[in-house]
Amino acid sequence: MVDLQRDIVSGQLTKEQLEARMKEVELAVEQARIEMESFESRRRELMGDEYFTSPLHNLEKRTDFVQPYDAASLTAMYLSMWKGCGFEAANPDIGRMFISEEVNARLEQFTRRPGSEGSQEELGPLISQAKNKNVIPVVFNGSLADQYKDHHFLPPCGFWTRFLLSELESLGKVFKVFSINNNTKNLPLVPGVYVIPMFEVKLEGFRVELSLAAVPIHVSDQKVYQCDFLALPRLLSKSAEDWCDTDNPLYLEDPGIFKDLGIEALERQMEDKMELLRTENRYRIESRINSLKRGSEVRIERLQRKINEHCDRAIADGREPSQEFIRLTEAQIAIEERRREENIKKLRAKRELSLTLSLAGIVLCNVQGGE
Repeated sequence: MVDLQRDIVSGQLTKEQLEARMKEVELAVEQARIEMESFESRRRELMGDEYFTSPLHNLEKRTDFVQPYDAASLTAMYLSMWKGCGFEAANPDIGRMFISEEVNARLEQFTRRPGSEGSQEELGPLISQAKNKNVIPVVFNGSLADQYKDHHFLPPCGFWTRFLLSELESLGKVFKVFSINNNTKNLPLVPGVYVIPMFEVKLEGFRVELSLAAVPIHVSDQKVYQCDFLALPRLLSKSAEDWCDTDNPLYLEDPGIFKDLGIEALERQMEDKMELLRTENRYRIESRINSLKRGSEVRIERLQRKINEHCDRAIADGREPSQEFIRLTEAQIAIEERRREENIKKLRAKRELSLTLSLAGIVLCNVQGGE
């Protein structure tokens, strides 16, 4: 761009050369616009709102993060299915693994699959130690990794967890209908038998948010027991005691009614929260729009300043300002304005928050009285 402006001012290019160079510049500008939009789409949640910091401020309240003990529980579940494997927990975040040759071969095969690039750093040491038939000390909590340097750190959302999920799914062990026993000391429920439909909650606005909700419904009277439906899945997974007795299956005359009751109750509870969520969504969008406008104004002012400085220099030298230079720079301003308005239009289309509920699974839960 600088070279072209210098050539225009000097008058060294023919008209044909100038047109060819301008086409090159226009292509470069368009490519830069595409790259900038890609960059801004990745950073937009870090600009102009509190999205980045709010999860850090609410870690103790939120339940939608994968915890270290989730990965440890999943590890114990999977390894217990294989002969010669096992997991001994020292505490919820730390333990020792035993991996058989068969499972180690499956793990090694997983590292070669598409999408597993970069897994060797995490899984390579496991594979090596398993080949030597060593007991493998592991830690799933990153904050404890420095303290337990002799343990191998497995991130809760890392490749090891991906391997476990892939394996369980291929073995048909990812259940969508299951039964558990639990206790009132662990759950905000009264004793009784519940059908608990679980729903994927999808909120689409400034960004897409996914969470899991569970709605407890008494089997006896088909009444919804009111609690925090978004917090219940975590409580169920943490405190499930064992499987219910499958020798005496429960007969439900109309299972579909529990899904309908669950959706109706969840929609009511979510509607109470939606007003706050809508306000947050609008704030995020307006903050992002203001950020876009500020950035665009700075870029346009810089381009306009180039025109003014060029005209001032030309007049001081006793010559006419280059109309080609002015036209080219004004075209850049027009492109910047058009790009800004397109991005603002896309953002404003996300002002409305939409809620989608999808049935993810059903739990039959026998809640017994606590001691």
